[in-house]
Order: sequence, then structure tokens, then C-alpha cells
Amino acid sequence: MATPNGTADGAAADPSEIEATYPCCDIALWWHELQLPERDTTPERRAEAKEKLLQQIEKNAMAPLYRKAIEEFGWPPQEEKIKARAMEAQHEQQLLLLQQQLKDAEENYGDTEVREVLLQRAHLFCRIGDIPRAVEAYRVAYAKTVGIGSRLDLILTLLRTGIVYKDRDLVKKQLFLAKQEMEKGGDWERRNKLKVIEALDFILSRNFTEASKLLLEVLATFPSCGIISFETFVFYAALLALLCCDRQTLKEQVVFSPTIAEGADNDMKGLLDSFYNAKYREFMQYLVPVAKRVKRDLYLSPHYLFFIRSIRLKAYQQFEEPVAKRVKRDLYLSPHYLFFIRSIRLKAYQQFLEPYKTVTLESLAQAFGVSVPFIEREISGFVASGRLGCRIDSVNGVVEAHRPDARSFLYLQTIKQGDVLLNRIQKLARVLSV
Repeated sequence: MATPNGTADGAAADPSEIEATYPCCDIALWWHELQLPERDTTPERRAEAKEKLLQQIEKNAMAPLYRKAIEEFGWPPQEEKIKARAMEAQHEQQLLLLQQQLKDAEENYGDTEVREVLLQRAHLFCRIGDIPRAVEAYRVAYAKTVGIGSRLDLILTLLRTGIVYKDRDLVKKQLFLAKQEMEKGGDWERRNKLKVIEALDFILSRNFTEASKLLLEVLATFPSCGIISFETFVFYAALLALLCCDRQTLKEQVVFSPTIAEGADNDMKGLLDSFYNAKYREFMQYLVPVAKRVKRDLYLSPHYLFFIRSIRLKAYQQFEEPVAKRVKRDLYLSPHYLFFIRSIRLKAYQQFLEPYKTVTLESLAQAFGVSVPFIEREISGFVASGRLGCRIDSVNGVVEAHRPDARSFLYLQTIKQGDVLLNRIQKLARVLSV
């Protein structure tokens, strides 16, 4: 059965082609580039993003997305709306032809042919960016789909659509449905693609620990899910592992991983190596360019200023190298930019202080390549929040580490729980006496 434009229908198309087209995941990147403040991008990047977005819109006659772009970016409305109406007229012709094919399939063919036409209609809505109608059309096609693999492919398409167009409710619903289907069966490739998409959802929710676990599980066999490239996947896996994994896991699965060695850029490799080998001056230098990538990221950039205030990035601007650009500019990580920087630096401080009972502020500052006042402010902030087990003797310029005493902690917890229990018994006694 042919599509309206005479090509093979979506059901028989190459799966990788479907992943790249339904939807076009680069749209999210171009859109994000146009939304970035001028200080975080360049006129050349912005012009390139606009050109590519317009090419994609015109190629697929994406009238709904076109109208949204006119409102979002203030493009000249009169001429643009004329183009949008021409695109909509083209859609109506394609939908009319599909309706005729659907009627013919229902009258003369079986469920398989009906499903193929329904899937073509869903792909059409997805391709032009009419997401509400696309979601409904995919659900109709899903009801006509029998095989587990084919049903999972439809769910993965809806998951990609939800990620690209920032529909978190759609992503949550489809993840739940996908896990139900996976319990019935499903090959390892689709299972791994689902893990990558679920990891992206965890990143959006700032659940970096679970995201890291999923990414490391599929690190050796990266499944192209159509949303992120191999290079971006490796960047996420390495960065989240550095943030969330213990030293042994970091060594076995990341630092000496052939996949990381192949896919990570020099900045990320330098960050991993300097952290693992306790080269803290280099670690601070590499961290800055990695952090800048987060600032430009599609999903992490909203948290950028919060993180900047937290880590006082200006204190080590002297170390700015091309590394920090990565996290700050990344599509999915930039909203969590400052959180990453603060958490990774905290982990470095913990690793440095672990072998010592006391260490001078001067030697600590020299190890990290920053000033004594800066390191004192930094450490005091972590101590005050209870995230670093030590105290600062400012008079003598010394940091004294405190090892948690498990027996004392258990004793205090028992006393506290006993007080709570006694209070409840007293309240119950008063109620019973009445």
C-alpha cells in the first residue's frame, strides 16, 4: 500500500529512518538555540539554527510548528501566515487521500492493511508537528497492533515525541505502558532504547543517580534511540557517573571503559582522569569548560544562575579553558548546570580530605589551584549544610575532618526514637483516661 506521496508506508520503513523522522529530534536543539540569551550564543549559531529549522518546516510543511515559531520568535506574521495556510491546504489533501485509502482497506482488505493506513496518518501528524492529533492517531493505530515489537515501536515513537516537544505527562504515561509491554517480552535492543529514554526523563527530574545506572547499563552497546547522538550519550554517562558513582565503579565502568575512550572528548577525559588520579588543580581547570556546556543545555539551563551563585564560579574564572563549554551548552543537562558543578566539587573535596585528620587551608587551596579565602568560603558552605564532615579552625588556618561514629549515631537515634515513643504513649494514656 502506498502513502499519499507514493513512498513505502511507515510500517515497512527502516526503523532507523522512522526514529530520525518521527519526530525530527533536532528540532528541539534548533528551537533551544533560538531561545538562548544572546550572551550564551552567537549570531552565527542563531542564524544557522533558524535556517535549519525553517528548512525542516518547509520540507515537511509543518504548519502547526510554524505558527508556534512565529509567535515565539516574533517572525514577520503576514508573509509567514500565508505560507502556513498553504501548508495546511497541503495537509488536507494528504488527509483526504489517506481517508480514501482507509475506507478502501476497511472494505476490501484486512486488519493489517487498516493498521498501515492508520499508522501513515499518525506519522503524517507527527511529521508536521501536530502533536495532539499525532498522539491520538498513534493510540488508534496501537489498538490495531498485535505484535509486542510493533507495539513497543509505537510507544518509543510517542516517547521521542514527548521528549522533543517537552510533554512530560505523555512521557510518564508511555514509560508506564512500555514497562508493561516489556514484561510480556521484548528484544534487548528495544529494552536498551527504553533505558536511554527513561534516563533522559530521570535527568529532567534531576534524579541523576537512577539516570546514571541506566546509562551505564547500556554503555557498552549504545542503542541509537534517535534523540541523542553517541557522543552526547557518552558525555551524559561519564558526567553522571562522576557525580553519582563510587570510586570502584568509576574505575571499572568509566575511567578505563573503551566506550568512554572512544566517544568522550578531551575535556571530559581530562576531567575524569584528574578526578580519579587526585590532580585537583587540573580537575578545577577541566570542570569549568564542562560546566559551560550545561548552561546551554535544553533541559538544564533554567538552573544555571542558581548553580552559579552556589559555587561562586567567578572565583576560578582564571582557569577557564574550553572544557566547561560542554555541560553548559548541552541539550539535556544545562538546566542542572550549577548543581552538577557544586556536587562534583563536593565529591572532590571529600576524596581529598578522606586520608587526613587535619589539613591546612593553604595546602587545600594550593591542591585545587584557588585562593585561601575562596576555599574557606566553599568548605564552610558545605559544612554548614551538613554535606561535609569537618570543621574549620580559621584562627590556625586548619580544616579538621570528623569521621562519623556509627555507635554514637545509633545511640542518638535510639534516644530520639525513644522520646518520640514516650510522647505517643503519654498522649494515648491521656485519651484512655478520658
